Amino acid sequence: MFIKSYVINSCMKICPKCGASSDRKKFIGQFCIDCYPVRIKLNINRLVYTLCRECNKIKIGNKWMNYSDDIFERYIRKNTTGDYDDLKFDISTGKITYYLTREGQSFKITKKIDVVENQGLCNVCSRKHGGYYEAIVQLRCVKKEDIEKVLHLADKVKIKLKKLTFISKEIEHRTGIDLYVGDKRSVEEVLNSLKLGYKKTYKLYGVKQGRRIYRTTYLVRV
Repeated sequence: MFIKSYVINSCMKICPKCGASSDRKKFIGQFCIDCYPVRIKLNINRLVYTLCRECNKIKIGNKWMNYSDDIFERYIRKNTTGDYDDLKFDISTGKITYYLTREGQSFKITKKIDVVENQGLCNVCSRKHGGYYEAIVQLRCVKKEDIEKVLHLADKVKIKLKKLTFISKEIEHRTGIDLYVGDKRSVEEVLNSLKLGYKKTYKLYGVKQGRRIYRTTYLVRV
């Protein structure tokens, strides 16, 4: 369909779609900014996410992610098609502002989505609260008088482990301490980084989908 564009006094523009004049609205070409056919399509009408109440990780869809300042804007970008320069998202209002440049002028186009926040526990924190562990680190002193050295070493091990995984339980003994750790690969990484020798043993924990599951014990003698 052919749309006429009207010009008044060679400087006043009239939008052919809504009749607005250029003295009241910004224009992009022959259309006012509200009617300009910008092809920006938001493919979602609401944002639902779950916030872990323990570690503040965020789950959008089926994936848990570490929080970052642009985590929601990255999600909006992923679900937006069209031509724009940048966007900002206000999670408190659900307002999305798209920034674009046309014919040397800067413009903003806004859209809005519903935002729903749920509270829960991420898979790691859920396992931690449930007492889950894949490995036991047994730190032991050869001589009883060296127990303080073992406990001091245990503090170093715990600091490094907590950067990689979680410790679900600690049990102190007269000759050392046991650490129940969520991820056995992290245990080996930490023990190797500290150049600690260890003896590794396995114990059958269960069977999952026909595959045997083992828990691993790492014995470190100081």
